[in-house]
Amino acid sequence: MDNEINLDKLLKQVEQADLMQLMNAASYEEDEDKKKVLEALFTYALDKRQEKIINEKDFVR
Repeated sequence: MDNEINLDKLLKQVEQADLMQLMNAASYEEDEDKKKVLEALFTYALDKRQEKIINEKDFVR
């Protein structure tokens, strides 16, 4: 249960993170495994922001 709470906290922080900062961190990371994690976090944050915009009442599809 504690791990789930910690993961939720982490993901909330990622959602609020600066997208450019995440992308830059991924771009300049030399360790391939860390780079993949940073890219995944960037994608997650971007997806959450897009989801929020798409779900707005005035969004036109």
